[in-house]
Amino acid sequence: MRLARELLPLAEFDRRADLGEGGTPLVRLCRTAPPGVERWVKDESGNPTGSFKARGLSLAVNRARELGAPGVELPSAGNAALALAAYAAAAGLPARVALPADTPATIAGRCRLHGAEVLEGGRTLVDAAALLSELSPAGGRLPDRSSGELRLAHAASRRPGWTAPSPPVDARARIRPRPSAFLPS
Repeated sequence: MRLARELLPLAEFDRRADLGEGGTPLVRLCRTAPPGVERWVKDESGNPTGSFKARGLSLAVNRARELGAPGVELPSAGNAALALAAYAAAAGLPARVALPADTPATIAGRCRLHGAEVLEGGRTLVDAAALLSELSPAGGRLPDRSSGELRLAHAASRRPGWTAPSPPVDARARIRPRPSAFLPS
């Protein structure tokens, strides 16, 4: 994320929790495009959590820490939960993820290895989100997650002749209040 630091809403960029996300290759697909058209794909599997979710959640967790959040949480069907757990651990923040019951056990297990509290239940992502709402009725969202995902678009546009997207607007996001029973002792 160092290449686009001016686009990111972090006050102290050099103090962020960094697991080495970004710097993934842009790969040309030779056999899938019509004649005369170049088709490229950004291979995000090289990120520390194995998906493009690393960029957005790296930024969201770091921003949450800057804003003084006592912890972070989100519902997910897999990759976002793993990225949140990994970046929260690196940032020293408690994490809680809610997964639908049919999420692969390996995802839940990897989240727990990072120290996240894992809630499992329901058939859908909406059902999983309801588990979080029961614990934190005030609601909220992670700050600036979309800014990190915009960084992916910016990285992909670094090819000659392409134009980078506009910088994100730094909207002040609410941080989900944490129940005192969840905070570490």
